[in-house]
Parts: sequence; structure tokens; C-alpha cells
Amino acid sequence: MNAISYLSFLIFTITTSFCFSQDYLNPYEGFAKGDTVYAYSDNIPMYSGPNTMSKVVTEIRLNQVITIASEREQDFSIEYNSNEFIHVNFKGKKGFIQRKHLAAKQLIYAPSKTLMLFQFALNSDHQYELHYSEYSSNALVLTMALPMFSNACNVYLEDTHGLDSVIAFLVVDHFAEACGVNGGLDYYVWNPGELSEMATLFEVGDGGIYSLNERLIFPTDPEGLADKVIFESIEENVYDEETEWVSALNTRRVYQWVYGNLYPEFKKSFEEE
Repeated sequence: MNAISYLSFLIFTITTSFCFSQDYLNPYEGFAKGDTVYAYSDNIPMYSGPNTMSKVVTEIRLNQVITIASEREQDFSIEYNSNEFIHVNFKGKKGFIQRKHLAAKQLIYAPSKTLMLFQFALNSDHQYELHYSEYSSNALVLTMALPMFSNACNVYLEDTHGLDSVIAFLVVDHFAEACGVNGGLDYYVWNPGELSEMATLFEVGDGGIYSLNERLIFPTDPEGLADKVIFESIEENVYDEETEWVSALNTRRVYQWVYGNLYPEFKKSFEEE
């Protein structure tokens, strides 16, 4: 790897590592003292000791903020939603609750007071996915398993971007933990009690040798079109930096936005038609 490539790779590594430590959730990480988690279900028992035979100190209501009281080192053998007991602090009281009652992330859509909780869980293929639970007035109205194509992710809400028949977009931002590994975004159309996948976008970088960047252009973006969503993809291979020998493949498709859905159905390659 020449000096330019190495510098690019180093900058990429530092930047993504910073983002990962600040924003991304990882089911394989341990817990640090002071970390914040949320009650994933209602009336969770908090015990005085790390077993169900201990005295119940208190019960924790749905979505209550829980603070980790003692560090728990990373352990790849333990599932995020296992029965293992974690030492926690809740409203000044210390005790133990099981991992399976912890949500890694909470989102609230304020206008409708909708609560969204996210927990990591293994699927039948022993791969982590993100379990989504939606509550309205503390009543569960929707639960779904959202796939993960990396070992860490962040979740957030985006506005309508000028589109009708949608209240917000739920975005799952997948972290690429190494060069050549897929990162990217999953866009979901969200209305209260309804969640449907709209598009999966990839972002891949491989030390200045290969890159793939996919994005959606919405009506409110500078290049946007009314009632349309534009998909763009740029794939580049660098064969020789010194002579700037680069091949690039640009892909673009304009989708109509019809009653909360893309038309035609979202596909990224002609071969899929």
C-alpha cells in the first residue's frame, strides 16, 4: 500500500472508529459503569442479588431509564437478551436485573407520543437482528425483527422529506467495522402501528482501491423532484493512483412516490427486473 492509500485508510479508520464509539450500538460489547439502558418490558423485577431467589427490591416500569452500576466486560458467549444478571442503579437503588429486560435504544415520536424500543436478539441462524417494539399509551401495537448486515448499528427517525402518506422514516444505520465490509442504511416507512421496508443502501470502502456509495435523493434535497425518490449509486475501482486509472459505474433511477410506496418496487440492478 503506497503512502496516499495508507493515509486515506488511516483517516477512514480514525473517523469510523470515532463514530462507532460515539453513536453505534453493538450487541457484542459489554457494559460500562454509567451506561444508560431502558426497560424493554413492564414491571421488571430488580433483585437484591444476581438470582431470582433474592428479594425483589423494586419493579421497573416500561421504558424507565436504568443505569449500569458495575462494568461488565465483553463476552461473546453471552447473548444480549440472555438471562444473565446485570448490576444496575435505578432511582438511587442498586440491584440486579436480567439482560433480556434491557433495551439498547429508545426513540419517541413526540406528536403522537409513540414509543419505540430496540433490543438485540439472535435469530435461528445465530445472527443478531434488531427487535423493534412500538407502544402507544403503553400498549404494544407492533413488534418486528429488523435484519442487520453488520455487527453494529444506530437507529433514528427522519422527517417526511416532502413526501405524503408517511409520518416519518425509520433509518437503521449499519456500521462497517472493516475495509471491504458492507455498511449502509435501511430505510423504513413509518406510520403509527405500521412499518415497512423501503430501501437498503450500501456503503463500502476498501483502502482507496474500491468504493461503493448508494444514496436516495428526496424532494426536499437540492437535486430532488416533487413526488419522486431518486436512487443513485457510484461504484469505483482504482487500478493505479499515479496515473489516475479509475473505472466508475454510475447508476440512477427515478421512482414515483405513490400512496406511501415507491413505484416501481425498489430494485438496484437491471438484472433484478
